[in-house]
Amino acid sequence: MKHQAIPFRFFSVLILFLQVFITFAQNEFVNGYFIAMNGERIECQLLDEDWRSTPKRFTYKINGDAENRTGTVQDVKEFGVQGLFRFINSEVQIDRSNNRVGRLSNTRSPEFQAETLFLEVLVSGYPSLYYFRDVDLIRFFYQMGNGPIVQLVHKRYRTESIAIKENNQFRQQLKNDVQSCNHSEKEIAYQKKDLVNYIVGQNECKTIEYIVYDGRKKKTTFHLKLQSGVRYATLESYTGDRVGLVEYDSKITPHLGVEFEFVLPFNNNKSSVFIAPHFQSFKKSVVMTNVINENVLFEADYKSIELPLGARYYFFLSKNNQVFIDLLYSFDFSLNSSISNLNISTNSLARNNVSAGFGFSRKDFSTELRYSFKNDLLGEYIFRHGDYRRLSLVIGYRLF
Repeated sequence: MKHQAIPFRFFSVLILFLQVFITFAQNEFVNGYFIAMNGERIECQLLDEDWRSTPKRFTYKINGDAENRTGTVQDVKEFGVQGLFRFINSEVQIDRSNNRVGRLSNTRSPEFQAETLFLEVLVSGYPSLYYFRDVDLIRFFYQMGNGPIVQLVHKRYRTESIAIKENNQFRQQLKNDVQSCNHSEKEIAYQKKDLVNYIVGQNECKTIEYIVYDGRKKKTTFHLKLQSGVRYATLESYTGDRVGLVEYDSKITPHLGVEFEFVLPFNNNKSSVFIAPHFQSFKKSVVMTNVINENVLFEADYKSIELPLGARYYFFLSKNNQVFIDLLYSFDFSLNSSISNLNISTNSLARNNVSAGFGFSRKDFSTELRYSFKNDLLGEYIFRHGDYRRLSLVIGYRLF
């Protein structure tokens, strides 16, 4: 019996339905404010994008107005959400020296340039601490009272002997200007946690009122999921001899596995990476007639442990309901597999492949439709190929 190939057009149609869901799965507007250049404070709704890099602009709505508007450093002094985050507009001297090993500067001193930027307020007090990030460029700034906002200098550079050294001038700046009574400057790393603790220590030591903006405590979240489901699989092989193309009947097999997911600490927890090992098998036989009318029996017995490494993106429909899309690269470890009459057996059938999927999750439960693109099990052989395809329905339950 000739099988029908997995309908790729059907999968494409489902992708179009996903695009409809995405239209409604936007970031949420939250109650916030901004201060215009004339000093007027305006209550509004801010689009909370959980920026990984410091924003150059932001989207907002005036309460009661459906129109989206944009605020920039040209027209906004400050914006924020009470207890969550606060950004101020400031003209600062910033050193943008590259920190990558292959692009380090040969100069020890910072190479400042004047820029007007939004800075994220980490601690507001006496002193205050600010944060700026542009992709992989990270800079901290401090301010004593109403004085100028100054960058804390930390720079890696190359010497004439090609050695890599560090300019840790920020520690001397802290010692000269801040002088925390609870911490030693020598123990401070150029990291958010260390610098926040140091600045907070100074404010507490001087019994000065201060505010720490930590409403968005970012950390990687780990989830463990049990998975089950069904897999619709097809296999055809080209023998390269008098039989030619061998088509096996399609087969529905169970899907059993686990998933280890790591939700990344930015973009409102919409991105994750995961590992989802599972067992798969396909066993079928078919009788083919060759060109001299001989019946030839072909038997496929394919078993493997598949180890997919994937990236996932969530689109939030509500607090407990999300649509998500996956892209996976799978490593396949064959378990004594074989295709008879091709003289091929054991681990020679193991081939890595790419998969894509989308699904829906509600609280601890998830459902996903996943398509594994053509996997040539006989790719190591010049005149033979084995086209193995799968469409899987995966049901998941999150333990934690």
